[in-house]
Amino acid sequence: MKTDQEPMPRVLSLSEASERLNMKRSNTSKFLARRRVEPAFSKAQGYFWWEADIDRVKAEREADKARMASDDKRRSAALKRGQPEPPPPELARLGATQRALLSELLRHPVTAEVDAERLALRRLRDRGLVEQMSGLSSYQLSVAGRRLAAFL
Repeated sequence: MKTDQEPMPRVLSLSEASERLNMKRSNTSKFLARRRVEPAFSKAQGYFWWEADIDRVKAEREADKARMASDDKRRSAALKRGQPEPPPPELARLGATQRALLSELLRHPVTAEVDAERLALRRLRDRGLVEQMSGLSSYQLSVAGRRLAAFL
């Protein structure tokens, strides 16, 4: 019985590949297709690529300093001067109860009174946006939570 087997090659979803390449999801599959990176296999839910292929393409992309500089310049030009910074993507993943609690937490610590608030506070805590006050059932905003709540 062999115990020193090679690990299975890992596949990355579109979201994981986009995050690894630091690109928007909508641009990732086009970028990979232009570089002739074939999906490991396709499913009804989307495409999956081999991790080694994504790492190789990332290294090639980051090796071209001139292209990376032009990409950064284009991205910064897209954020027009004088306009507020766009809200972080984490804000879109928050529900109405979580947003309301974050807004309230900007003013004062909160204690959950109903189950929906307890669940929302637990999810916010799991994301690192709030922290429980020691010895109490009250919650306050963490540093990351303050940054996110500033966009509400």
